[in-house]
This record gives sequence, structure tokens and C-alpha cells, in this order.
Amino acid sequence: MAAFAPDSDVLIFETVASLAHLHAAQEAARTTARPVWIAVTVSDTDGTRLRSGEPVAEAARLLADGPAAAALVNCSAPEAIGPALDLLGDCGKPIGAYANAFAEITEAFLQPRPTVDALPERRDITPARYAAHALDWVDRGATLVGGGCCATGPAHIAATAEALRDAGHVLATS
Repeated sequence: MAAFAPDSDVLIFETVASLAHLHAAQEAARTTARPVWIAVTVSDTDGTRLRSGEPVAEAARLLADGPAAAALVNCSAPEAIGPALDLLGDCGKPIGAYANAFAEITEAFLQPRPTVDALPERRDITPARYAAHALDWVDRGATLVGGGCCATGPAHIAATAEALRDAGHVLATS
């Protein structure tokens, strides 16, 4: 990690799927002077749970006491992110999100050596629909919003930026 830090504005530990993974990310975060953001991934069917099945509320408690400058949710179904953000808001740090557009990441998929090419994409997560989810995340307190994770693209980013601007939000570009 030290080799990246001099050229980075912020380091993001993303797709943190368990409390053990979160502990490891926080320990690594303590080794750099750069700001660190930690992004958890949640169950596609229950946004109050990490992919490990552990509660997001416990992750929020750990993040509150940890070195991360921000707490995010990533690589999860857009619908699952809202409930996760509601719980992460308790960590007392800026929160945010960026979703994937996969049909579902199941527990069976999470076996050793998964590859995303095995996951079907959702056709219903159009750029406009993704942007509507992003506006909901902002309503829930997110101040850091990305135009997408896996199975999204430039059109999702553009639609999200446009929807945020149209709603009166100021966008940071760097």
C-alpha cells in the first residue's frame, strides 16, 4: 500500500464483505497518512446484513471507532443500499454508495474463486433508474455517490450526475 499512497488523494477499501474483512481494512488504514474510505458490500436481499450475514449495524459501530474518513456501500443491488445507508449513518462519518447492476450475488457465488463473468446483468437498471436510486441515497444522507460499480457504465455516471445537478446538488469532479 505504501507504494500507492504518495500518488493517491484517497485510498478506498471496497467490497468489504465481513467484519473480519473490515477489521483487516482498518488495520491497513492505520499504516497510511492518506485518507481512507471503507466500502462494505451487503446482501442483495437484505441491506441490513453484510454479504457474510453479519449486521451492518455492527460494521457501523466499528467504523465509528476506526480510522476511515468515510463509510460507503458498494457492489450491491441498488435496492439494498438504502437500508445499509440508514445504518451506516450512525457511524458519524460521511457516507456514500455506488451499486452494481447484477441480477443477484448469491451465497453460492461467493465460494472460492468467483468471477463476475458468471453473474447475469439486470436489464432493468437503466441509467435513469440507477440515477433515481442515487437520489434516494442522497435523501438518506449520502454525500458521496458514484455512478456505478460492476455492470454499469458511462451512461449510468452521466445520468446520475445530471439527476444530482437537476436536484440542485453541487458535484465534485476530483
